[in-house]
Amino acid sequence: MTWLHRILYSSLLSIPFQDKKRMDTIFLGKEGGSNFRSVIAVKPTILIEGPELGKEILRVGRRKEPAVGYTVSKNDVGGWIYRAVVLGDGKGWEGELVTVTY
Repeated sequence: MTWLHRILYSSLLSIPFQDKKRMDTIFLGKEGGSNFRSVIAVKPTILIEGPELGKEILRVGRRKEPAVGYTVSKNDVGGWIYRAVVLGDGKGWEGELVTVTY
């Protein structure tokens, strides 16, 4: 991340990041274990409009190893949720903070 991105993120997006940190605190609880075993928290990077580009370029991370990126389309996030959570029955993702990005 360049210094310009850091300045823009810290100034323009400070409130959304505070919200995400608060969500993490509530979701994880005080000991760092999930308060919600059967919940999957999906945290996409900045959502953009556009077609689904496909799971080949989509990066998905977990709480301990988050995927790092800047943007992701709403269609790709919805596609991932449908494939992994709905069709895949959420197996392996329960109680996780999932990051989705390009």
